[in-house]
Amino acid sequence: MDCSKAAQFEVHVTKSVGDRSNKLRVYLDEKDRPAATRNAAPRRQSGGWWRAVWDGRYVYRPGSNGWLYDHRTDPYEMKNLIDSREHADVRRRLGDMILEFAERFEDPVLPELRAMLAE
Repeated sequence: MDCSKAAQFEVHVTKSVGDRSNKLRVYLDEKDRPAATRNAAPRRQSGGWWRAVWDGRYVYRPGSNGWLYDHRTDPYEMKNLIDSREHADVRRRLGDMILEFAERFEDPVLPELRAMLAE
């Protein structure tokens, strides 16, 4: 693989309920997945896609089912700040970060993402 260029990956994630290892497994190739999970229908988020950003303090996912958490004061993500008026500037700044990244990498959902962030 040429690592000097941007690449897109299909990522298969498996986490078993009751798995005591508490590890998330990421498979870059379908054939590497356990047989029981191969060809399973992918789980989808709202609209079939979602984007989020983390700036080292805040983690933000825009949209109707969005969230904003402050990892400095709430590391366990217990209080969703998505509707907090005090965090409107944080949402705008992080939304701009998502758009900048989406534009740079020609994200196929960029028009929908722009509309979502304009709401």
